[in-house]
Amino acid sequence: MENLRTKRKNILKVFNKYFIIPLISGFLIALSFPKYFIPFSFLIGFFFLFKSLVEDSFKKHIFISFLTGFFFSLFAFGWLTYAMEVYLNTSPLLAKVILILFSIIFSIYQFVIFSLILFPLKRFIKTNVFIIAPFIWVVIEITREFFPFTGFPWNLLGYTLSPISEIAQISSIGGVYLLSLLAMYLSVGIFSFFYYKKFKSSIALLTLLLIFVLIYTYGYIRINNFTEKGIKKRVALVQGNIKQNEKLDKTKKKVILEKYIKLVKEADRFNPDIIILPESSLPFYPSYIDDLYIKFFSSLKDIKTKTLLIGIDDVILTEDNEIRVFNTITLFNKKGLSIDQYRKIKLVPFGEYTPKFFKIFAKLIPYLTTGIDFSTGERKNLIRYKEFKIIPLICFESIFPYFVADFSKKGNIIVNTTNDAWFGNTSAPYQHFEMARLRAIETGKYLVRIANTGISAIISPTGRIEKSLKLNETGVLIGDVYLLEDKTFFVSHLKLIYSFYVIFPIMLIVFFVLKERKEKLCEKTEI
Repeated sequence: MENLRTKRKNILKVFNKYFIIPLISGFLIALSFPKYFIPFSFLIGFFFLFKSLVEDSFKKHIFISFLTGFFFSLFAFGWLTYAMEVYLNTSPLLAKVILILFSIIFSIYQFVIFSLILFPLKRFIKTNVFIIAPFIWVVIEITREFFPFTGFPWNLLGYTLSPISEIAQISSIGGVYLLSLLAMYLSVGIFSFFYYKKFKSSIALLTLLLIFVLIYTYGYIRINNFTEKGIKKRVALVQGNIKQNEKLDKTKKKVILEKYIKLVKEADRFNPDIIILPESSLPFYPSYIDDLYIKFFSSLKDIKTKTLLIGIDDVILTEDNEIRVFNTITLFNKKGLSIDQYRKIKLVPFGEYTPKFFKIFAKLIPYLTTGIDFSTGERKNLIRYKEFKIIPLICFESIFPYFVADFSKKGNIIVNTTNDAWFGNTSAPYQHFEMARLRAIETGKYLVRIANTGISAIISPTGRIEKSLKLNETGVLIGDVYLLEDKTFFVSHLKLIYSFYVIFPIMLIVFFVLKERKEKLCEKTEI
């Protein structure tokens, strides 16, 4: 009987350690992100991951690391199933299988590779591995910005701290990755303090807390010293709040058109310099003048606003009789003449195009071959109108720090059009909005975000939300912006900063390895 109880206790102990604790850890890390944003809950999740790094064997640690990342991904990216189930005719079971496969891949990429690098390093440099750990994490995050496909830097760890606006200001120096470093060092500091309970650990944590306070003070000063300068302009943002099932219904085209005509006329009453509509908002193409095209602009012939900036799909026929579809932001005058256009460069894999290899799964997932893949825009061209030098970002282009910072160098305002109706009331629109908001701080530009169903906002260079329209709200947002030519440290030294994130950890590793070898040689000499 006693042996049976002991076996049950051992089984329960193993189950808790290798399933329940990773589940809780992943869940707590996910809760640190919008829409929930429970501040610093990620510290507990990483505590158990680091505890495993110290106590467990290689295989056990990798397993715990994998499960932590897997459960994190399930919770943080659970919204992926919504669009597949609701709008893309994917069975609920298959959508959940796809989420599981995605979570496996994500966990291996971010969490397992992180542990695969740290565990062998622990052998050579012992506790110094925790000094290097945050940089290893950030290097992996940076690779996610460029690979696979067009990259997917969604839910970088820095976004667990960015909602604290004072702390977020350091992204103007080192981008979101500096916030990721800070979050990881706080995790390391908390772990070392509670696990080792040594004097050195206490000093390290106090130092980290002092740095945190200094960063907060810097951010507080930056926000409060911000003054509005540059050329003042008035913008009108039109949030149509068209549900995705209506957008996909061809019989609703006239209804959608009428709604936008009404909202544009309402916006015009406030005498804006420009009226802006969200991504893929209107049911016609700039390159083809049809009845809907004519009706829309003829209905607006009496408005005072001279230009409309519209997120709209465009279809062109090439010289080789090939049909190409582009996701664009197009500048029109009120008569319907296309003045300038930007074509989206960072396309959404499996959303706007299907990588060739994955087309073999079309029988299982029919939407992968439905319609024509979008074509990629060829250049980062600003949209120019009078004093406006607009940096146009479409949908998830706003989540790429390097892409946006590099694009912003010659512009004076960022305009981000998007359609988050695909994701309903899940956490995705909130996560997406926070990532876009941080681009304003990184670049030091006003960012105007126009989302079909929300969240739309006018955001200052300090990340302050000047005005906004909530999710699932129909309306017009009127506000003033300032066209700014200034560049932040992050934008001015972009390549140098990215090089630092990659090269510095290599230098640290070499330094600590040599230090350990020297100490061992000294011990042998003394003997």
